[in-house]
Amino acid sequence: MSPGIWFNEFPINHNEHITCDGSYYYTINGGNYATGQVNKFSLTGALIQTYPILIDGRGLSFNAADSFLYASTYTGNIVRIDTLSTGAFTTIYTLIMQDGQASFAISPDGTKFYDFYNGTLKVHLFSNGSVINTYYGLAYGAGNYGGDAAVAVDSNYYYTWNAFTDSVYVYNSTGSWCKP
Repeated sequence: MSPGIWFNEFPINHNEHITCDGSYYYTINGGNYATGQVNKFSLTGALIQTYPILIDGRGLSFNAADSFLYASTYTGNIVRIDTLSTGAFTTIYTLIMQDGQASFAISPDGTKFYDFYNGTLKVHLFSNGSVINTYYGLAYGAGNYGGDAAVAVDSNYYYTWNAFTDSVYVYNSTGSWCKP
């Protein structure tokens, strides 16, 4: 099965992450501060605009609770992108992620964010950053190119992956693996 849409985007250095606000897709394409950017796409995958932003982005998530995009950065910070057109952002949390390469995810209701590294998933309250739950032993691909620091979430599941075997692992909200 081929994808319904795809993005003709080449990661400038080594990182790309995608999110959607319901009206547009956004990718973060970084790898260093000088070339950081967010790209805005239509829901059919057509590039609308590129916005330079001086962050070394690792993850990108839309928060439905406040309608802002948030990025996890190299070194483990989380920033709120205040204005795409100017590249303005505010650092919300510093050094909060388990690993400097980690991307993150925000819960659909905007109350939590998720931090995954080497099989450990930490669930944080978005309001103050405190860890409210930790799950151990989740599957992943080795190394930052393999998926050791990447997670996705929806209302019911957590997703990790192994880029070397093209495998996606699905866990329910209690951290239990869901058999395919």
